[in-house]
Amino acid sequence: MGKVISISKWDLESNTWQSITNGRVNKKALSIGIFKTILNNSSEDINYIIFADSMSLENHTTYGSYISNSSCGVSNIIRYFKNKDENFEILLFLVDNDAPLVEESKFMAALVDGYTSMSTTKTVNVIGTSKCGTMAFDMMKYLKNPLSKNKTYVYSISSPYLGTPMASPLYFAYNVREAIEAKLGKNLFSDKVIKSVIAIYNQMLSNSHMDLDIGIADGIPDNLKDKYDPNFLRNIFSETNLVSLANVKHYENICTVINDETLRNGIKNGDLNTLGLCILNDCIFGGNSDGMVSLKSQKKIEDYYDDEHSSSKLITSSHGVFYIPIYANEVLDIVYSNLNKEKELQRSLKRL
Repeated sequence: MGKVISISKWDLESNTWQSITNGRVNKKALSIGIFKTILNNSSEDINYIIFADSMSLENHTTYGSYISNSSCGVSNIIRYFKNKDENFEILLFLVDNDAPLVEESKFMAALVDGYTSMSTTKTVNVIGTSKCGTMAFDMMKYLKNPLSKNKTYVYSISSPYLGTPMASPLYFAYNVREAIEAKLGKNLFSDKVIKSVIAIYNQMLSNSHMDLDIGIADGIPDNLKDKYDPNFLRNIFSETNLVSLANVKHYENICTVINDETLRNGIKNGDLNTLGLCILNDCIFGGNSDGMVSLKSQKKIEDYYDDEHSSSKLITSSHGVFYIPIYANEVLDIVYSNLNKEKELQRSLKRL
């Protein structure tokens, strides 16, 4: 189990953060889940893993003060690092339901700066999925601690740099209608199915910045535009953001895409979440996505890569990459490989 600390709640009326005091837990607030430190050796050095899975606390727990290891695949991360040589601490970054993503990026940067300032911190590894992948990219410009430059590794996974119709109510409704009518025709039954699917979608959508900020601009209804920041994605590849890649030790973009193997594994394991994403991949994205974000949107960053960042890593998985051990391990192999490169470099320097 992880201990949850609620830090701050965004107030939509004043457009400011409201501090949470007295140890109270607010399941809609920006919160941190802290899990037991994984000690694999006697050193005091710790590698911090800040896992941001794009969900809020209320998506993961009914308890409030504690969160299960199985939530959002944290158990797969813990299991992976238990078998390594170094010490690790896993932190789960839980987004606020209402805060603009740019404000959450600032909080993420402050968290990274805080951990890199500690003498026992060996590395800080930010793993952001979906909207938190774009936040992880955006947050680098807010890093202020000089130590962050040499200790911080950032990974953006399944990131919707061009937005996604899944966070765009008007686009979603249009795509669902087209897909269902193509299968069932235009009739009263298909209308009922369409209304049912859209009703489920509306229950899942936060109807606030948490989701809408990664929506496509003309897919946001007028009644929700006061809870939508079009500048977040519009400026994601600004010169300021691109230059800020130099603020960290390493940055890497990882894409996820569904293929026939993903579907077969979903059927074999009875994984309804993966099967649902496979259906969305076909119906909404024309078969070229991870079920939530198109591959084109994930790879848009490559238009701005320099010689050091020539291409993105590609994993054949649905959007929930950390829920399935085999896919989680693929991502974590990349993370650990980069830590090992640094370890080998330090050994070489010592020999010199």
